[in-house]
Amino acid sequence: RPDVQRPDVRRPDVQRPEVRRPEVRRLPRDVPLIINADLTDVSPDLCGSTIALGTDSRENHGIYRDVDDLLCILLEDPFNDLQYIDDRKGTIYLEVKDALQRHCPEQVSFCIAFCPCRRVWAVGFGFAWQCRERAAKVALAARLIVQAAAEEGEPDLSAFPEIEELTRNVDSETWLDEPAEDDPSF
Repeated sequence: RPDVQRPDVRRPDVQRPEVRRPEVRRLPRDVPLIINADLTDVSPDLCGSTIALGTDSRENHGIYRDVDDLLCILLEDPFNDLQYIDDRKGTIYLEVKDALQRHCPEQVSFCIAFCPCRRVWAVGFGFAWQCRERAAKVALAARLIVQAAAEEGEPDLSAFPEIEELTRNVDSETWLDEPAEDDPSF
């Protein structure tokens, strides 16, 4: 009732203990991670190492803004050359979930971007599916750039300075799981 005065339950003279919440470790966002997962059941040609990238930002800025234009340069037909699988609960690709958890125990939803014609894949993780898919696109573009640099030389990324900076943080010499030259599947 509006005419009844309620007592103030907050008493300034009483000392309350400070409540400390445990610090939650999270996977870094907007930073490329290298993960290893065996996806040969999806395609025997896919290499085991790739790039994972996470974001929780719904804004289309920085490295995420121009990724579709970059994929059009890197691939002949990005609409048909790419496949996306959103594994919101981490139940479809347990190997990828385990690989992400080797970096940090945080439970994350992720999206895998596959490019079968170039035999590469990448992972995007984040809260909303739009964030995961956008991060997967950027991670795949970075993976394609690293692959192109190893096979054909550095591509010109002057129109994409944010992605160029991101790929500088990935050292292809230390992680790429390239097949042996005598591998008959290539």
